[in-house]
Amino acid sequence: MSVTPSAHVEASQRLIRLPGGRTLPVGAVLVVLAAIIFVIIPGILTVAVPHFHGVAYNKPYPAVPDFELPQAGGGTFRPADYRGRIVLYYFGYTSCPDICPTTLLDLRNAMARLGEQADDVQVVFVTIDPENDTPDKIRQYLAAFDRRFIGLYGTMEEIQPVMDAFHVVVRRAADGETVAGVTITHSNTMYVADRSGHLRLMISHGSEPEFVAKDLRILLRQRN
Repeated sequence: MSVTPSAHVEASQRLIRLPGGRTLPVGAVLVVLAAIIFVIIPGILTVAVPHFHGVAYNKPYPAVPDFELPQAGGGTFRPADYRGRIVLYYFGYTSCPDICPTTLLDLRNAMARLGEQADDVQVVFVTIDPENDTPDKIRQYLAAFDRRFIGLYGTMEEIQPVMDAFHVVVRRAADGETVAGVTITHSNTMYVADRSGHLRLMISHGSEPEFVAKDLRILLRQRN
């Protein structure tokens, strides 16, 4: 049995009687239902269901590589020692003119938004300029943002495998790889590991501290 276009028109023009004697065309009711199903409900779920603002890693989540680097404040940093906490890794250098200081300032503000939950988050700054970033310089630099931030250093031979493991890209003027006047350019991504030491998020430079804090809260609620 075929249905002609005119039959569809007639069906859409049929009326539904509402309480109180009012009527609505069937077509109008269908439009409202479609809006509820395809627009309103997905919108509500987007707000109600926790979701990351950063870029999430695909399952299975990669583990943070095993490495050891000296801390600017003394001692040795090992990722395994921070199981049970959220760890955010950022690669930069103390003489960076713009990207690094603004990123660290945003991280300080994100940590402030976490309140007491910040005790379960560790920010780790890894220098990509070990020839110039001495432990004392790193320590003083990070203290200007947040004294809880940990700074790591070492020789280039020690740091390079860690950068490679995180896929950090660095270009240096000494190698003729940057534009005039810029000594170092580098990846501006923050890498976030969950309580079990698996990488879960990549957060870009310029992300609002409020959104960074929200992403960290999601991971803090998860017990891996």
